[in-house]
Amino acid sequence: MAEHDRVRLAGHVFPLESLRRRPTDFSRWFLRARAERGHAQCLCNHARLRLVIRQRQGRHYLAVWPGEGHRHTVTCWFHQEDAQGTPHTGAAIRKAIEQTAQGTTIRLNLPLKTRPSRERETEPATGGSDSSSVGHRRTGLLGLLHHLWEQADLTRWNQGTRRLWGHCHPHLSRLGANTRVNRLPLEQTLYVVPPTPPTRHARTTTPTTRGNTDSKHEANADSC
Repeated sequence: MAEHDRVRLAGHVFPLESLRRRPTDFSRWFLRARAERGHAQCLCNHARLRLVIRQRQGRHYLAVWPGEGHRHTVTCWFHQEDAQGTPHTGAAIRKAIEQTAQGTTIRLNLPLKTRPSRERETEPATGGSDSSSVGHRRTGLLGLLHHLWEQADLTRWNQGTRRLWGHCHPHLSRLGANTRVNRLPLEQTLYVVPPTPPTRHARTTTPTTRGNTDSKHEANADSC
């Protein structure tokens, strides 16, 4: 087993795939690691980088330590591009996103909840869409998309591989936990389209007297 496939919890080494697929089987080790060290360790390189241990609905999971994603090896599950050196993530976007060991907070420049028109009329106007106050930058939907795409590690492409939406979906879905957009949980505000079931995919790609073009478009929609 490769080093980047292993994680240390409270002095014991476990396969990362097992921790991800069956976290309840390792609950005692997650709890012990949080109590003793406050974090897990990734064994992808000699740095033994910290991993955040989080819990949601009784299930534990691991997340990259804020600011250390770029220090993991490129083949590691927790590897992330360095936001400071990534051309896609501008300075304004970085200022609108705050990452800590407790989670990520994103300030979006549009509301996620609708309010009565009378309440909106009495609300004082802001100084612009870029910021709500001095030192509190906000990002738009495109900036949010860039951030999520990079955090899900979908900006890197391995030559010779074919990446379908079924591979992208779990990477994006795992970002929902402990991420808040305008104080709302991301998993409540972001809808990640489920991948097309194989049986349905087979039906849509079957040639018909009319609709070969349509079925081809639907099949291509599975790519990302």
